[in-house]
Amino acid sequence: FIIRAIPFVSIILTVSLAGIVFGSHLASTHSSNCLPFLSEMEVENSRNSAQITPEAAESRRAEIHHFETIVKSFLNYETHANAVIRKGEASYARLPPAHQSILNHLPGKFETMKSCVKENQEFLCHILEEAQAFVDNSCLLQGARLNFEDSEVARQPGMDMDKVRCTLRQFVRDWADEGAAERRECYEPLLDALEHHFREVPVDQRHRLSVLVPGAGLGRLPYEAARRGFSAQGCEFSYQMLIASSYILNFPASEQERIFPWVITGSNRWEAAAPQLQPIMVPDH
Repeated sequence: FIIRAIPFVSIILTVSLAGIVFGSHLASTHSSNCLPFLSEMEVENSRNSAQITPEAAESRRAEIHHFETIVKSFLNYETHANAVIRKGEASYARLPPAHQSILNHLPGKFETMKSCVKENQEFLCHILEEAQAFVDNSCLLQGARLNFEDSEVARQPGMDMDKVRCTLRQFVRDWADEGAAERRECYEPLLDALEHHFREVPVDQRHRLSVLVPGAGLGRLPYEAARRGFSAQGCEFSYQMLIASSYILNFPASEQERIFPWVITGSNRWEAAAPQLQPIMVPDH
């Protein structure tokens, strides 16, 4: 059961019996495809030399710019989500009074949605509050900012905002009770196969075996491998997933936190108590 690292992965999270640590061991290709590929080791060697090469400087600049765009998208979530809700309010306001009377629960639902969005934003801010350790652990991200003026945060690209919404939904599968059935279907067969393959290795010696999980997302699968005694690493390309998994693995709140992953996923959902308003508590344990 050996998976080898692929060269475009940006960050490795390491999970062991001693704890979970994020490290920036491999290079990222978030920068322009026209730029030369530089590993973090090459950038670090260049930084330690008498003069930083133009290629290394440009690679760092592009990587920091991309990372800061992700941070801004986290900060912009509430503004983005409320804009989605206002579109619904505007559509409701254009209805004839007779039709509004049929859907007279919607104004109250819109206000509830805004409250849910506010809680989601608080959760995302908690993630960013602990992201400095993530930045400090990456030589490619040295100097990256985590705080911005409101004018710098406004109007983030729609694709980035979709990824923030996807990150919130991913917490359901990986770190909520509601995702337990899916985790059993997706993760348990892999973990059982791993244990079966190394069935001759005593449990107290499993930490000598290294398991690499590509596309680790929010880190639940390598976490579960570590719970079974293995030294596990997870590779992930998405900074949205990386800073979120860094938070949930390394800096969990003293109590569970409540999020509303589907609050602005409202297609064909007119009922007052729709599943889109369902609260999810994370982490599950």
